[in-house]
Amino acid sequence: MREAVRRIRASKSMLITPGDEDCRSAGSFFKNPIVSAERHQELEKRAAARGLQIPSYPALEQQKKISAAWLVEHSGFAKGYDDGRVGLSRKHALAIVNRGEATAADILALKEHIQGRVEEIWDIQLEPEPVFVGF
Repeated sequence: MREAVRRIRASKSMLITPGDEDCRSAGSFFKNPIVSAERHQELEKRAAARGLQIPSYPALEQQKKISAAWLVEHSGFAKGYDDGRVGLSRKHALAIVNRGEATAADILALKEHIQGRVEEIWDIQLEPEPVFVGF
């Protein structure tokens, strides 16, 4: 079981692997939002207007969990997105990676840029998954 989990995580650059630039991340950076059934219907309409179908999963009673990765990718941030010293993993749209010599401010700026676009397009505020220490 352990090896199966490690293989899956390695395929998404979620393990430190020599030579894999995408593994320099804090892991999955945004939580999957949970919305009410009514809110989910609104999102389905927004997605349909763009010719898209939003993936979701049951969560708690009368709620749906929305894929944060899907929201990120359908807000203009594809896997491999590059913004100089920071970007998104080529393997996982939720992993913000250090492309080299990025500062915490660079990471936070990309986080806020992504959050702003997702909110603008989908009217959902993504919550970060990592715990911020000293901010």
